[in-house]
Amino acid sequence: MPQLGQWLWSMPFLFVMGPSHFALRISTMVLSWLGLAAFYDQLRREGVSIGVAGLAACVLALNPLFFVSQGTYMTDVPALSFGLIALNGYTRAMGQRSLRWLAPAAGFAILGTITRQNLIAVPIVAGLLLVRFPELRLKPIWVLSVLLPVAAGVSTSLWFTHRPDVLPMQPVFPSPERLVVLPFLAVHLCGLTVLPLCLLNSRSRTRGVFAAAFVVMILAAGCLFVSGEDTPYAREFPYCPGMITVWGTSSEQLVVGHRDVLLSPALRMVISILGCIGGARILVSLVQFVGIKKTPGPLLLFTMVQALFLLCLEDTHDRYFEVLFPGAIYLVAARFVAFRTPLRAGMVAVAMSGLLSVGLFHDWLSWNAARWDLGRQALAMQTIKPADIEGGFEWNGWYGCANPDQPLPGPKQNPDLNDASTLALPFTRDFFPNVRGQFALAFTQPSNAVVVASQRYRPWLSSGPRDFLLVRLKE
Repeated sequence: MPQLGQWLWSMPFLFVMGPSHFALRISTMVLSWLGLAAFYDQLRREGVSIGVAGLAACVLALNPLFFVSQGTYMTDVPALSFGLIALNGYTRAMGQRSLRWLAPAAGFAILGTITRQNLIAVPIVAGLLLVRFPELRLKPIWVLSVLLPVAAGVSTSLWFTHRPDVLPMQPVFPSPERLVVLPFLAVHLCGLTVLPLCLLNSRSRTRGVFAAAFVVMILAAGCLFVSGEDTPYAREFPYCPGMITVWGTSSEQLVVGHRDVLLSPALRMVISILGCIGGARILVSLVQFVGIKKTPGPLLLFTMVQALFLLCLEDTHDRYFEVLFPGAIYLVAARFVAFRTPLRAGMVAVAMSGLLSVGLFHDWLSWNAARWDLGRQALAMQTIKPADIEGGFEWNGWYGCANPDQPLPGPKQNPDLNDASTLALPFTRDFFPNVRGQFALAFTQPSNAVVVASQRYRPWLSSGPRDFLLVRLKE
C-alpha cells in the first residue's frame, strides 16, 4: 500500500508530538473517530433513525477487529475512514448542491486513493451517484471532483509498483474455490460485526428465510471444518489469518516462542456459530432489500465495489474485510427504521464487544511494551547490535531491514525451518536476511538458547502475569 495519504495526515501529529509511534497511533485513532462520525451521518442521510444509527456507529467502533486495527499505524482503518468521510462529503454535496462540501469530499477521496489502492471505490461510487443528478453531471467542477481522485490513485499506484523496494500485490483471477470460500469469509466476519443489531426486534415473517440462510452458513462452515489440513480445527474460526488469532491478537509466527492459546476449540466453535447467525441475518436483509427493488445507496455501492476488489486478491487477511463492515451494518440497521426498536439489548452486546476489544488491545500492547523494553535494554549494552537480535516482524522492520534502495529478496521456495545456527525466524530469513539472530526477543525459551534477561507483563484475558524473554543462542 502506498500510504502517502496516511503519511500526509500524520505529519501535523508528528510536528506537535514529535516523531514517535505514539504520535502515529494517535493520528490513526483521531482519523477513525472522524470516520465513525461520517458513518453515523451517512446512516442518518440514508434513512436510519437516530437511535439505531448511533448504535450502529458504536457497533463498528467497538468491533474487536476495527478497534485493534485503529490502534495501529496500518492502512486499513485510515483508508476506510478516508473513504467514509469522502463518501459522506459527496452525499452531502450532491444532496445540497453545495460546493462547500464537494472540496473536502474530493480532498479526502484523494487521501484515500493514495493511501490504499482499493479506495478508488469512493470516486467510482461518487461517479455513479453523479449520474443520478442531471443538473450536476455536466458541470466541469463536479466531474473534476470525481476524476481527480481517480487520477491521483492510478498515478500513485503505477509509481509505487515500480519502486525497487516494493513487493506489489498483483490482482489475480479468482479460482472456483475462492469464489465459494471468500463470500463465506466476508459474510461470517460481517455477521460477527452485526451481532448486536441482531438482538433488536425481528419480524416473524422472516423466520423461514432466516432458517434457510442459517443452514447455508452452517453447511459452508462445516465444509471448511471438514477440509482442515493440520488438525480437525485448522479451518475453524478464525478462518483466515490476521489481527484476530487463536492467541488473541497477531500471529504467533512473527515472534520467537509460543503464546498461550486464548481461543479454545470449543470457544472457536461457539464464535463460528455466532458468525453464522449474524451472517444469516445479513443474507435475510439482503433478500429483503432486493425484494423491495430499492436503488442501492452510497454505503451499499461502496461495499459492492470493495467486494469485487477482494475477489481479485491473491492473499487474504481478516482486516481486509473491514471495508465491508459499514455496508453490512447499514443493511441490517436499515430494517429497523420504520418502527420503534428497543435498543437496550443491543447496547449491552456492544458494551460486551467493547470490553473484549479493550482487553485484546491491552494485552497486545502489554507484551509489545515488554518486548521493546527488553530490546532497548539489550542495545544499551553496546555490545549487541540491532541486526544481532531476532525481535519479531516490527522490530526487524524498524532496525534490521535491508537497504531501501535494494530490491527485496522475496520469499524462498523451501526455507529451512529448523536452522539451529540462528534464532532468526523463517519469515525473517526471507525478508530481513541481514538479521543474524544471535539473540532473540521471545515469548518462551527456545531449545537452542539460554535466557539473558526477562520483562514481566500482565495480560487481562489470560490468567496470571507472564515474562517476556531476551535469549541468546547457545555456543
